[in-house]
Amino acid sequence: MANSTQSTAELCTKVKATEIVKTFRRLKRERNTWEKMAQQFKQALEEAFDQRDQFRDLLIATQAELENVKMQYRVPSQPTSDPSTNDQVMWLSTGDWLSTAFTREHLDDAEELLAEGEYAKALSSIDDLLHSPISPEVQAEATLLKSVVLRCSRRPSDALAQCDEVLDMWNRNASLRQFHNLREKANFYKGICLFELQDFTRARIAFTPIDSAEHFATRAKEWRDRCVEEQRRIIEVNAIRMEAAKAEKDATRAEARYILNSIKHGDPWDYDSVVAAYSAPSKKLDGSTIVPGVDQDELDYSMFLDPLGIRRPKEMVPGDLYSEGNSYIQPSKSSPSTFSLAQPAVLSSTETAQCPFIEAQQEPLHNATDDEPETFPGADALKDEPSPYLMAFRPHESRNVRAWEPMGRVCWVIGLCFLLGFGGLDGEFNLGLLD
Repeated sequence: MANSTQSTAELCTKVKATEIVKTFRRLKRERNTWEKMAQQFKQALEEAFDQRDQFRDLLIATQAELENVKMQYRVPSQPTSDPSTNDQVMWLSTGDWLSTAFTREHLDDAEELLAEGEYAKALSSIDDLLHSPISPEVQAEATLLKSVVLRCSRRPSDALAQCDEVLDMWNRNASLRQFHNLREKANFYKGICLFELQDFTRARIAFTPIDSAEHFATRAKEWRDRCVEEQRRIIEVNAIRMEAAKAEKDATRAEARYILNSIKHGDPWDYDSVVAAYSAPSKKLDGSTIVPGVDQDELDYSMFLDPLGIRRPKEMVPGDLYSEGNSYIQPSKSSPSTFSLAQPAVLSSTETAQCPFIEAQQEPLHNATDDEPETFPGADALKDEPSPYLMAFRPHESRNVRAWEPMGRVCWVIGLCFLLGFGGLDGEFNLGLLD
């Protein structure tokens, strides 16, 4: 019994040892597999690094070759010894575009379309060229040509933006700085855009540094002279407008002073002489000198308007001085039933005696400082009196009277017929009426 138990324990130990050995061997095989995979990954990574270095060298070589190609393409844009020859430099009548051998080589189609007036097709051709791989100078020339086409298309703001872009390219790109004519060319077309935008000051500044530049010096001087002429014209126009406004203000002031003095003093002054006297910038009506630094308008208002209790002209237009209730009504000499409001005047003593209402109306104007309006005798009796003078002061009543005149005549005729009809019933009354 003991032997069987011992043999069973030994058998279990052997089985466990066998399982451990198998597990160890399996783990060892897995370790070897991972080591091989790590070696393969390491080798692939090294190959990738090698390829990166090769591509870097290839990129550097390609960039160097591209720079050599760019240098070759920049050779034709250098100024020639005789730039005035017609086969090298020519001005297009459309847009003042300067066509050179370099621009004709790369922008020939766009220049032909510009000369023919096909601005939309020219813009399309230039945009296609700008989206293709080109050298910086070709890009700058194409952008300037695009600005000319945009300016011919009545788009000066967009054309100005293109010129600013070329100047920015010239400042940022070191390879373009050796071409000084490109900068002057961009400033020239920028000045034209500013001139069309009526910014003559900036346009004159843009044309100024082109005095010593070849091809553009003469035309830049012409454009700069045009800027000076436009600035001088604007100054003259503004001066004329200021003089006209000043003359109008002086005339209005003289008219207002004349009216206020007429209301206050009641003197029938000569209107033309008063206007001429008050139009003088340094003298008053009484001949005294105007004190510098004193507001003459405020002084006149305090002298005439405030004592009369009339509103300031800032609160009412000058025409209100002629409105009803604020001016005297002068009957016409030819027709007493018509009135004139053109010149304020004071009625004579005879005319005032004919109309006590007008005589009473003059007193409140001279004594407007009283708190309560003055009354006059017989006001109730004259209230409804059909006088032609009263119609001028009560235009709404005069209009009502004129409107009721035909109706009154009709009523009078109807009443007469009614009386005649009733009289026919009574012979005595009818005979008496007919007699």
